[in-house]
Amino acid sequence: LVWLRTHQPEYFQNPQLREKAFRFQVDINDGKTIDLAIELDLTERVIVTPLDPANNPAPGRFDVQHVTEPLPEGTLATAERWEFRLRDTVLASWDYNSAEFDDAPRLQA
Repeated sequence: LVWLRTHQPEYFQNPQLREKAFRFQVDINDGKTIDLAIELDLTERVIVTPLDPANNPAPGRFDVQHVTEPLPEGTLATAERWEFRLRDTVLASWDYNSAEFDDAPRLQA
């Protein structure tokens, strides 16, 4: 769910999309094992433009660019260092990097 929140934020912002974006099915085999099927409806931003026929000998060709998703509202655009303090004592600190795969802060003792 954290990966979906980061890479497919529209599913958390739109109730109609959210209902069908993530599905799973569990079949219990015995007391120790299960079969788990997870289905995700994923999208990717792609910009497709026709190539200039004057500069390209093969007509009907396209340039395809995979572009990054915009950051969800409220997401940090840059890395930050966070600290939890009690008066002058740092109790915990972590680096938050919104570009990480799971975007979860890494707690450091």
